[in-house]
Amino acid sequence: MFIARANRTVCILFAFTLCGSSTVCADEKPWSASQWHHDIAELRDRLQTSSVVPVLLPSQLPIAKTRRFYLTESNSQHKADGNGWEIAVENDSDCGGATACYIGMFKGIQVLTTVEVYRADMIRFADETVTLADHIDGYYRGKSCGGSCTPPQIFWRQGNFEYQIQFLVDGTADTSKRAIIDMANSAILSAAGRTKLQTQDK
Repeated sequence: MFIARANRTVCILFAFTLCGSSTVCADEKPWSASQWHHDIAELRDRLQTSSVVPVLLPSQLPIAKTRRFYLTESNSQHKADGNGWEIAVENDSDCGGATACYIGMFKGIQVLTTVEVYRADMIRFADETVTLADHIDGYYRGKSCGGSCTPPQIFWRQGNFEYQIQFLVDGTADTSKRAIIDMANSAILSAAGRTKLQTQDK
């Protein structure tokens, strides 16, 4: 499990091309929230080609439709081994994870710990345990600051895979929490071809 953002080499994702080199690709193009909404399926499929970890991404982002941003793909060891993927959302094509231009990230990795050990670790780390779609436990932690600040984030586990969402959201702490939980639910539901939460079992 990765809590903080590590230094990493990244490739810009643009025009649905996942760059294979360790440097930033030329002619990078910004994305918009509306483009994300319309083209998320193709982005998901492209990411999936290099990882055994199912790619779960929310169908919409909690940012203004007119705002432009860049997507970068992490060349981490998880990606090299095929057992993970990670993309960052940033204000600048040369951001490299710097706090000043970092908006958020989506990540999925393979985990080897037992469910019991994982749950105990996450309960200690998280501010709160929440119930996500399909009765999945989510572990929410609000914005935290040390040497730098980490945006509000949520983790959850499905089988042997852990997913993480970090995202800066304008508004109050409650607004951020709701937006992060909504993104997690959207990612879970979209993987099953659904868009809305089903009525909870009684």
